[in-house]
Amino acid sequence: MPLINWATLEGELLPTPEEQERQRADKAESQLLQTARNLLASGMTIEQVATVTGLDASAIEQLISTSEL
Repeated sequence: MPLINWATLEGELLPTPEEQERQRADKAESQLLQTARNLLASGMTIEQVATVTGLDASAIEQLISTSEL
């Protein structure tokens, strides 16, 4: 069964509820990672950031290696 998308009068497709949830989840993850970056930049250790954010220490180490604080 094909999905039906709603559109605005201008023809812009509106996201489905599933797409909206995925967008919210992506935004929340992005904000969490930015918070981790900010905490690291403020001088917190990886272990402290892991405790505060709930992220795994290895994920924080990967974050450090893939971005410049």
